[in-house]
Amino acid sequence: MYYSPWCFSDAAMIACGLAYNGTDKAGTHTWDYIVNIYIFDLEFYSSSCIQMMAYWNHTVHLWLKRGVQDRLVEPG
Repeated sequence: MYYSPWCFSDAAMIACGLAYNGTDKAGTHTWDYIVNIYIFDLEFYSSSCIQMMAYWNHTVHLWLKRGVQDRLVEPG
């Protein structure tokens, strides 16, 4: 029930071309630049709430990490 809207959102990003990530070393096109949810990792590899939230809403997690946390914490 909750996975469907996230998967439709991923499909919309792929359909409009925003998820295009270029080609990898093998020359195949990848469409994983914007990913909202990693269902398999969420179900089988999340062992804490932090990992669960990172897998559930991945794009927002990256934005918060790069835009907020990395600017507040000094390196080292």
